[in-house]
Amino acid sequence: MTLQRWDPFADLRRLESRMGRFWNRTPFGDNIEEWSVPLDVREQDGQVIVEASVPGMKADDIDVSVEDGVLTIKGETKSETEEKKEGYLLKERREGSFYRSVRLPESVDSTGAKSDYKDGVLTVTMPKKPEKQPQKIKVDVT
Repeated sequence: MTLQRWDPFADLRRLESRMGRFWNRTPFGDNIEEWSVPLDVREQDGQVIVEASVPGMKADDIDVSVEDGVLTIKGETKSETEEKKEGYLLKERREGSFYRSVRLPESVDSTGAKSDYKDGVLTVTMPKKPEKQPQKIKVDVT
């Protein structure tokens, strides 16, 4: 058995999380539900590449920014609902907003960032800064 430090607020945080999930799934919650965007972050050929799965989004509805070394991807999708119950067995549409932030390594040069959106995948490519090499100083003999 391992010893764990008691956190008096752990139960409160779990309760808050469960209540948040409860309110988002009931008619009392907001009509717009936030959803999580899965990310893949990798380093390849001197670049950091971030891929976010945002299927069904329009490129104009996605906002990508970098501020103070934090990459933020956010957006919102809206659907107009039309009540036609005849003929449908099941009709599902996702609507809501998303917000995802990732701290970038200090070696990333965000000024050269580029983004591309294709087939529901947003790809943000950022070059890495050249690694700093120690400066050699020649010692002259006098």
